[in-house]
Amino acid sequence: MAKKNIFQRLAESFGKSTADLEREKAAELAKEQREAIQKMRDAEAKAEAAVKEAVKPVQEAAEKVEAGVKAAAREVDAAAEEAKQKAAEFEAESKRRTEEYLAKKAAEEEAKAAAAARAASIVATHTVQANETLSSIALQYYGHALPAYYKHIYEFNKDVIGDNMNLIRPGQTLQIPVLPDELK
Repeated sequence: MAKKNIFQRLAESFGKSTADLEREKAAELAKEQREAIQKMRDAEAKAEAAVKEAVKPVQEAAEKVEAGVKAAAREVDAAAEEAKQKAAEFEAESKRRTEEYLAKKAAEEEAKAAAAARAASIVATHTVQANETLSSIALQYYGHALPAYYKHIYEFNKDVIGDNMNLIRPGQTLQIPVLPDELK
């Protein structure tokens, strides 16, 4: 038989073997390890819960920021669409005004050309005297008092004389036009 050390002898004296003591010691160590592992798990769970709680306001803020960005993007899109529409309206108005301006200028040029042609076709300017008629004026300028001659003067001055060619008044200024080839 092997010699027993003092601890083994003491253990035997208390009724426990070395193997029993070692088993108890191993069981106690295993228990301490399980408790330590459980504490670590509990601490890990608490840390995870704390992280979730800490992250929650950040997530809520991020969601609010995202919603704000989406709303701002919608506003920007609406403003861009409105600006595009206003630009189209402005362009249409600008085009309309340009066309009006060009038409007005063309009409002015046409009126100038007509006035120049009219001025070139005037023989003289005559101020109506008392007791004058269109036939007496035609006789004075054309040498004929026939209807074709005084009607030619009337048609040229209709805007001054009015609708009745028999009513000319002293002081009216009439333009005497060049005779057309058929009356020369």
